[in-house]
Amino acid sequence: MFASYAGAVAVAGVLTLVFLWGVVGVADAVELGSLWLDYMARGAVDLAGYIGLTSALWPRPARPFHDVEG
Repeated sequence: MFASYAGAVAVAGVLTLVFLWGVVGVADAVELGSLWLDYMARGAVDLAGYIGLTSALWPRPARPFHDVEG
């Protein structure tokens, strides 16, 4: 599980760098690093909020009875 999450974070970081450098046109390394950190921090906060909201609102499945044979 951790490897897939780390891989997703690495891919998101690389894609963000490519976006900032290629599409936005940031050429200065310091500005690129600053913007990249800003995007990554905002994305992490947004993802944490999304996970918290969906886990609070998503109905949980009923647990099966283990003592009852069906």
